[in-house]
Amino acid sequence: MTPSRRLALLVLVGALAGCKTSPKGDRAAADADAGRAAPDGADVGAGTPALGREREERWFRIDALLMDWDATQQDGKDQEAAVLAAKLQQDVDADFGGLADAAAGKYGVKGEHLGVKALAFSKRPEATDILVTALRSRDQSLVGNALIGLKLRADPATSLPPIVGLLRAPFTEARRYAPLALANIVLARERVGRPIEEQTAEQAMTGLVGLVQDRDPFARLHAAKAMGALRRPEATDFLVLLLRDEHVRIRLAAAAALERIGDPRAFAQVVRLLDAVPEDQKPVVRDVLASYAERLQGRPLAPGQAAAFGVSPTAWDRWYVDNVTRSTPPPGAR
Repeated sequence: MTPSRRLALLVLVGALAGCKTSPKGDRAAADADAGRAAPDGADVGAGTPALGREREERWFRIDALLMDWDATQQDGKDQEAAVLAAKLQQDVDADFGGLADAAAGKYGVKGEHLGVKALAFSKRPEATDILVTALRSRDQSLVGNALIGLKLRADPATSLPPIVGLLRAPFTEARRYAPLALANIVLARERVGRPIEEQTAEQAMTGLVGLVQDRDPFARLHAAKAMGALRRPEATDFLVLLLRDEHVRIRLAAAAALERIGDPRAFAQVVRLLDAVPEDQKPVVRDVLASYAERLQGRPLAPGQAAAFGVSPTAWDRWYVDNVTRSTPPPGAR
């Protein structure tokens, strides 16, 4: 299995339609997981500098495009969403300076939110730094939207310490969306061969461990994704705990993260997951196990082998015993 397919497993878990086990009424967190911004009313408020007719029309159009983009993302219409994103990019970069000023608060609170959400679609590299600066805001909703924007941009040049610092924030928006932004940026850095600084990675792991038992399920879900992105061996035991989470999506995210880390000790725990998910999710676990097995043996499975094993825990346990347990010398052996 190719590295790109392995990376896709983590994305697959995040793209599962709906979150049947998520708390009712928590639309904002589900939207953020799919890449949608939290709604907060983006029209520019009164008492701010005049926009001018051309800018006012453009910003109204951007606001409408943002809402349309949100709706297409929710419906899983990826091609339509890509077309809308391209339109947003053109309009946003046509007035980058004005939207940058808006994100800095020049046009009031609602203008600030519009600027932050819009800059997520800009191709200008400066947009990343503006969103990172927005993380200092006392407006918790604005910080959440800035984190979502950084997640969408997935810019490998993003400064990670401000995001890592928010993993232990006292407010829910930060604990939910900081690990999501972190995961996407770490994956982007991996694709361009830009490793994470060791100190930053250690601090990130400390913050993510604190989210494993967070009362908010979205914080736990996104923490699992971030741990998988970081691929730190010390995350294994915490991800095994998340395999027993009450929410199915969190269990699947933990399994995908364990596959990326590749610790052989956790393979059997992922096999047990086949008995702990609904029937329609068992193929997802099977695909994770297939990729996990290939990572452990260092080569692709034989043609048709994964299909033959299917969703049988016994078959995957037998593979593990034959190919990993017997080939691994006991501790202290030469």
